Amino acid sequence: MFRPVFQRPFTNFCGAALELALAISGFAPVRDSKHASHGPVIPFTRPAWAAFVSAQVRS
Repeated sequence: MFRPVFQRPFTNFCGAALELALAISGFAPVRDSKHASHGPVIPFTRPAWAAFVSAQVRS
């Protein structure tokens, strides 16, 4: 079974963090680092993830 390797690319000022796995072609699975072992993984497409990050940078 393939297990994605998650990295922490985004941390806000409160210490909350999202972890991102980019090894899956076409997708950017994201999870909450505080619930990494038991929380859900949200499978964004790469364009959707890029749009989300871009919107966060603009706000």
